[in-house]
Amino acid sequence: MAKRKTAASTPKSAAARTTALVFQEGSADFLAETPATVGEITPTGRNNLEEIPEDTKLPFKMLYQLQDFLNDHMTLSKGVQVLVCLYICQIFYLHFTRNNLDEVMYSTLFNILGGVLAMFLSHRSQKKKHELQPEKYLYPKLPEFNTVFSFFVPILLIVLMADHKDSFFQANLALSNFAIKSLHPIAKVVSSFVFYYMYNDDATLELFQFMKVIWVYYSVDFSLGAWNEAHKLDKDGNVVVTTTLSNTEIHFIAMVCVNFLVHLETLPLTAGTTSLYIFRILILSLIMSCALAYPLYELYKWLGSGILPSLLSYLIIVAFCGGFYYATNYQFNLFIEKKEVLHWLYEYVTSSPTRTKLLTTWVATFAGAIPVMFLLAKANILSLNVRRKVWHFLLVATLTYPIVEDPEFTTLAVLGSVIVFVVFEFLRCTQLTVFGKILHSQLKVFQDEKDISGPLNVSYIYLLVGAGIPLAYGAAVNDPVSIRSYIGLATLGLGDSAASIIGKKFGNIKWKGEVKTFEGTLAYIVATFAYFFAVDKYVLPEASRVSNWENIFIVSVIAGVVEGTASMNDNILVPAISVIAYEALTRVFPGH
Repeated sequence: MAKRKTAASTPKSAAARTTALVFQEGSADFLAETPATVGEITPTGRNNLEEIPEDTKLPFKMLYQLQDFLNDHMTLSKGVQVLVCLYICQIFYLHFTRNNLDEVMYSTLFNILGGVLAMFLSHRSQKKKHELQPEKYLYPKLPEFNTVFSFFVPILLIVLMADHKDSFFQANLALSNFAIKSLHPIAKVVSSFVFYYMYNDDATLELFQFMKVIWVYYSVDFSLGAWNEAHKLDKDGNVVVTTTLSNTEIHFIAMVCVNFLVHLETLPLTAGTTSLYIFRILILSLIMSCALAYPLYELYKWLGSGILPSLLSYLIIVAFCGGFYYATNYQFNLFIEKKEVLHWLYEYVTSSPTRTKLLTTWVATFAGAIPVMFLLAKANILSLNVRRKVWHFLLVATLTYPIVEDPEFTTLAVLGSVIVFVVFEFLRCTQLTVFGKILHSQLKVFQDEKDISGPLNVSYIYLLVGAGIPLAYGAAVNDPVSIRSYIGLATLGLGDSAASIIGKKFGNIKWKGEVKTFEGTLAYIVATFAYFFAVDKYVLPEASRVSNWENIFIVSVIAGVVEGTASMNDNILVPAISVIAYEALTRVFPGH
């Protein structure tokens, strides 16, 4: 093999070292060279790297370029996450081959390769501009590493859930390139149309319907992007833009909205899917009521302070609530049942003693816990970490048995609470009315650095979303009661809490380049697996018991490793990855 020529006088940069170095404990100097902020790693540039000889053959030249790329951008934690994704992809490969789903595998693979190629060509084009005019064009930043999950999670979830012959399956795949923020919007739309109509021979979505899919995506993406930014002054008096949601999180939310608002109708309306239809109605009502109240909110900001904007803030709340109720009631009569929605809800709860008991228990529990937790937080009796994890434990305590007793009502309660919390967050971040100002000031005792990094506080919303992901999945596939239903509670309620508390108190060995510890990851795995074991032994009915414990152990390990190494918000990433891993493993290795 030809050896790579190097100049003896050229000092070796981080990019010139062996790729394996990122997996070793380096010196303090090496660690200092690695930026901690994800997505902001700036390569040293070709001028400071070992030059690749011009006569190098193409295969070796590409290998050298790949090595430089990995040395510049890969870290141990990212490498571990890539290995997890590759392992799950291997399980999906077995699933495809055993079930003769070659066409699905090829279309999915083609879609992913197309996204990777689009990112590569975009980065290469911007890099060439930088090399030709470095004073005009900055060295291009790669998409954030979590873009990997932007492809990985939505694609694999839709592969598991959708009918592969249905047009909406290809419609979801066609939106994958939208996760690449550096790609021009026109290129995204054109590539999505080309991919969609290339692979849809049997069932073709009408042009208007596919345009509606793209319109919903861009509407959500634009709206979240606008609310996600806040302008603040730094210590030098310069204006800086701060954000809360990452591009990957915005893509996730946009994909969820597309599937609920456009694709949910492919599922029949049954007792099991009623909660999903109601959640869809609530999302639409939230969007319409926000659109109704937004012009008044802009007027409120323009007026500034005084008695008039104060009165206007209450008018905004009235307009929002009125619009929300009218939109919800109208859609409920249109899609579910011709009955006033609040009257239906009352009858739905009171017609079952189990639902009445569950609702009474939930209200009493949180009515007692909320004021107690605020008093303890104000008195600084509990640390910030403990007072945040108490809510995780409360979710476990209040949802473990209800999932078995009434899965449909529990799913409806969790998904409905997500909408309620989103409304509360609108009030908190806008500080509309006295109630909004109280929320803004009082919730500070539960906020960590991530919560105050931008204008939005989404941790408590994501906690409910994470608990709801496996419940909504179970409702969609008509399997509401299984060990899968408890993945959100296991990974967030106990696993995440155990990792945080044990890791901060006893952790000494950190994941290289990360703040989380190996001891915390071990605690996560043990707590998650123990909860699964307890649920299977004492909660689940005989027909829903675990048939392959190796799968459960692997899911616990994957969840723990991803939680310990990923920079993305683990309240949504870990449950989603865990559900995907569990479903893929169960289909390939069902057990006895």
